[in-house]
Amino acid sequence: VYIGNDTMLVSLTLLGMLKWQVSAGTLPIVNSGEHWGCGSNAVGDDGNVYVPVCGSYSLSVFEPLQGKLLYEVQLDGFPSPITIGHEGLLYVGTTAGTFYAIAVSAHAPAPTSSWPKHHRDRANTGEE
Repeated sequence: VYIGNDTMLVSLTLLGMLKWQVSAGTLPIVNSGEHWGCGSNAVGDDGNVYVPVCGSYSLSVFEPLQGKLLYEVQLDGFPSPITIGHEGLLYVGTTAGTFYAIAVSAHAPAPTSSWPKHHRDRANTGEE
């Protein structure tokens, strides 16, 4: 389970125990005092955690075992919530009006619940 907010990303085991956490202030990609996570995170079938980052106008990718930052993709504005398609493309829009389709090493995992992501499904039919 991954939970992100303005200042950190936290990984919990299925029993609710803390696995790891990454604070925004410890990452070189985030400006001090700026908001970090925004929108919603996504997890690919590779286990990597994809996080839209408002403070640096970027997409950050973390590995699932220790929360190590793998790489960052620079965007041209505040990112929207993200989703990963079954074809291995991550989709994100920005406040600058750009829509990105970024090839990632993951595919959307097959849903195993009735509400597997923010706004429910790929068509975003769920309400907050």
